[in-house]
Amino acid sequence: MSKIQLLESPVLELGTKEEPPGEQASWLTMPPNFDARSRLGLSNAYVSGESGYSPAGTYYNRQYRELLPYQYWKLYRTSPDVRACVDSITRRVSTWDWYCKPNIDPSDPRYLEILEVAKKVQDWLIIPNEDNETWQELTQKFVLDILLYDSGVIEKVKDANGDIKELVAYLGCEFFPIVDPHGSLMEYVQITEDWSVPAMKLNGEVIINETFPKDDILYFKLFPNTRSSVGFPLLESVINECMTVLLGSQHAVQALDADEVPPGILVIGGIAGAAADRAKAELKALRGKDHKIRLLNSAQPDGVDAKWVELRHTPKDLEMIDVLKQMQRAIWRVFGVMPVELGEMGTMPRATANAQLDVSSSHLIVPILELIQAKYNNSVIPEVTRLFGEEYVGLINFHFDRESRLTATEQYDMARKHEVLVKSGIMTINEARFEAGLMPVDGGDTNMIETALGPMSLQNMVDGITPADVWVSDKQGKEEAETEEIELTAIRAVGDKDPTNFPKKGDNKKVSLRNSEYAVFDRKFAEMIKNDYPEIWRKGGNTLGNKQYSRLINVLDKGEVESETDELAVRLREAWSARHYKDFRIAGVIAQIKWLTVGSRGEAYMKDLVREQISKLKDK
Repeated sequence: MSKIQLLESPVLELGTKEEPPGEQASWLTMPPNFDARSRLGLSNAYVSGESGYSPAGTYYNRQYRELLPYQYWKLYRTSPDVRACVDSITRRVSTWDWYCKPNIDPSDPRYLEILEVAKKVQDWLIIPNEDNETWQELTQKFVLDILLYDSGVIEKVKDANGDIKELVAYLGCEFFPIVDPHGSLMEYVQITEDWSVPAMKLNGEVIINETFPKDDILYFKLFPNTRSSVGFPLLESVINECMTVLLGSQHAVQALDADEVPPGILVIGGIAGAAADRAKAELKALRGKDHKIRLLNSAQPDGVDAKWVELRHTPKDLEMIDVLKQMQRAIWRVFGVMPVELGEMGTMPRATANAQLDVSSSHLIVPILELIQAKYNNSVIPEVTRLFGEEYVGLINFHFDRESRLTATEQYDMARKHEVLVKSGIMTINEARFEAGLMPVDGGDTNMIETALGPMSLQNMVDGITPADVWVSDKQGKEEAETEEIELTAIRAVGDKDPTNFPKKGDNKKVSLRNSEYAVFDRKFAEMIKNDYPEIWRKGGNTLGNKQYSRLINVLDKGEVESETDELAVRLREAWSARHYKDFRIAGVIAQIKWLTVGSRGEAYMKDLVREQISKLKDK
């Protein structure tokens, strides 16, 4: 903190900032961080005057408030309903579960390292100052100020090196954002409520202010507005609500006052005639007052007697009870607290009461949680993270565990939602697991759609691959694994001279594509698919087929088998073609093309099937 002397209000002239030379660009074409001009609009939140910063009371009146801070506090202390609402919300917020976690993908190699740093940041926040205050105690302080004054303040205390040292909460109503005439925040000033610390220039005397740089203060406002630089307290609306109820009931109370059942009847004996009439006239003059008396008399010649007959529960009393209940409901409504949360069930069924209790946190608690989370992520977490390494700044976030407070019914509904979204391909498994707070799994980043043949990739559906094609491709994949065994057998056959065992065991033909029992597919057509339509090329033969295609093309280029690798490729083709000769679906046909094999339905059929796939792609 620094101390400055305020001799007079700052004089800020408008339009003194020079415009950049040259032609002015539009806002959309300006480069980053390019300041085209200063603000032109004037802010109603700016406070000025010959006496410098206004005294605390005057300043509060200028902020469109009916009460001073100590009156808010007195209202909180003396009103059971106000205190019950405020304490209920404060307890919920300050005890809400929270955590710090990396904001990078778990597959990132740095994830575990940053996870350890996030744990250190979280431990720092659990005891955030040298007073050994816990997170709960600190949070309860400034959340209470938010609800009473709509001004919660935390100072980020720093050491000589500018590193954050602790977080300390102060009385929020004593801190005021100081803005220039355009509404730009300059600093914060502390004006003590009880004047024990002089805080302004008053009656010509130079006084000292406590000022704070804007980056050292976390200032929480639940209801910011453009009329003032501070928020608008909820208790202002409580006052207005209660006054509305009282004024609305005033007429009913006065109407009942004249004709209500009296609090009692005075029975007087021994007075009659003119004397009784004068007594009635004098007492009648009191009619309409709270201490009014109703009179009955009877003639008793032998003496004077008086008897008081008391009556109870007047209509006015009953009306006031209803007024008080309306005032209670007004307070509950302003704070967004359900009556059942304060123990007011009335004739409400238990099931309805439980339902209200479940949803009660959706009024003020969620906005306060989101306000705290945003402020911490913007101003606190980066500075605390810097204590453990500059390279970690921006890689850790603060979060409230919103899912941990879900009821069993809400958890079931969320699970059902995830089930529907995953099965329909809208969400991936890992996206659903992330929302549930679970770690990702391998293969869970693919959108899948539930079909009669089981889950199927959404991309395959878009590419026109049917479940049957997938089944064939999977079957083919298994057979390609079996082909690995064929490869081992073929290796043993490589080099056979007499007999060559080609094209089948016992035969003695030269190992070449010309002597194969299976026709060679059109090489140019295969190249066209591979180069121009990779989406179709990937539909089959992706395990061993791609490798074989390169080998067999090399054999075609040479015209002869010249190496053991060439001989292996030709022998494998012969064994594989025997297994897949009758494949006719798109996945199987693409695999045949990669093996340069013409299937049982002929080359024309295979080309037409591929052209059909090309046509579908062009239509999209």
